[in-house]
Amino acid sequence: MSREFEMLDMRIRRLESQDRRLKWLGITLAALAVTTTAWGQTGGNTVAQAQKFELRDEAGRLRGELAILNGRPGLRFFDTDGNVQSLLAQDSFSIFKKGGDNQAVFGKDGLEFGDGQDKTFIMLEAHERDQMGKLRINDYRQNVYGTVTAEDLAKLHPVKTR
Repeated sequence: MSREFEMLDMRIRRLESQDRRLKWLGITLAALAVTTTAWGQTGGNTVAQAQKFELRDEAGRLRGELAILNGRPGLRFFDTDGNVQSLLAQDSFSIFKKGGDNQAVFGKDGLEFGDGQDKTFIMLEAHERDQMGKLRINDYRQNVYGTVTAEDLAKLHPVKTR
């Protein structure tokens, strides 16, 4: 019987020793996890800076760009041929036709349709001060060809009162 007790006693001591080692290993891993988490929390104020950010497709073609354009921040989108399709700038949003010829610009003055060479042919304006809007049509020399206001439309279609 004593041989069995000795073997049982040795086995219990070995298990207790393993248990102590596992407890210390667990405490060490928990401390390491807490330390790593604390280090990760201190990096929250990181700032990324760049002259521009580019968005490229699988073939490496430029499809979008966030950059400083003519001294102002702008976001441009390109087609697969590299032509600018739209531009979101500080005070306007432009949409270009294929090849960059004609464009529509939504800016602080209204909605403009032009040739992309600083010539506006049609402009839809809205003025906050007098709460009025108008449609202006220009010729190729930028001379006003015609203007339509809300008052002009009211003359064409009078409002009937009951």
